[in-house]
Amino acid sequence: MVKRKANDIDYEADIVVNAPPRRTLRPRGRLPAPPAQENTSFEANIGFLTLHLSPGFDVSKLKNKKYKAKKPVYRRPALPKRKKPYTNRYRFEFGEDRLYTHLKPTLADLGIVGDILKHERPAMKIAAEATGNASTPFHAGGRISLDSIVRVILSQSCTNEAALDAQQTMIVAYPFYVDGKAVVGKMPNYHDMRKQSVDKLKAVFTKTGLQNLKGNGIKAVLDAVYETNVTRIKPGEVIYDGNEHGATDFVPGLLSVDYIYEAYEKGGKQAVFDQLVLLPQVGVKSACCLMGFNMNLPVFAVDTHVAGMAKLLG
Repeated sequence: MVKRKANDIDYEADIVVNAPPRRTLRPRGRLPAPPAQENTSFEANIGFLTLHLSPGFDVSKLKNKKYKAKKPVYRRPALPKRKKPYTNRYRFEFGEDRLYTHLKPTLADLGIVGDILKHERPAMKIAAEATGNASTPFHAGGRISLDSIVRVILSQSCTNEAALDAQQTMIVAYPFYVDGKAVVGKMPNYHDMRKQSVDKLKAVFTKTGLQNLKGNGIKAVLDAVYETNVTRIKPGEVIYDGNEHGATDFVPGLLSVDYIYEAYEKGGKQAVFDQLVLLPQVGVKSACCLMGFNMNLPVFAVDTHVAGMAKLLG
């Protein structure tokens, strides 16, 4: 039996069977108004409630069913809202805290690690010289150049020895021509390398087994640097497209990367990073390696293995 007040005529009882049993009231079509009652507090007997259930439905399932609360799913909080957009495709900015949800490491901890590395560096260098092993990457130098960028690409996913073999193979395969004679320089003739097909470059790397890993990437870098310098030519300026006549070594010309240093003068190391990652095959780590080893900027390159181990240790 369901009792309702006499003036409650807009609703009738119903039940939801696909959830824990509970009674709800939902609007139905308006019913005709009952005759007026003298006592407004009188509760009229509306009648029996009929439930329309699907055939074969077992009402006992509602009573025996246990509803278990779902385990909370951990979601890392989003980064704080930025006032300005990122300046590169990797959404990377120096000085931005990527571990803001972690209590460790603190700035003091990072300072201790830096002091340890600074103290151990001379001993590591002496040990490397004694054993004949390289203590710095083979692309390290005093300045960022096209050759250092190519060397970084060669060193990706392979050892320094394999990268050195590939570099020497390129030097022999792309000589300089002086008075009709081929002269092998200290660096490859990158101008001829850019003008020739990528198939020849892959054939050069076949001896070292890196043809499928390095050929397309190096050719794309040469084209990107060339196009950047072409767009920077001022009206009336004349620049020779190729290596200078009579030169026995690589002269950058339209393959110069001096625009990276101009970006550094205007925007600091963040501008240098943004310019480097625009090049094909140059990611966050490669850009940081070039900035640290070739520009002596205070940048720390983290290898993917180091990042994975740090996550494993918590």
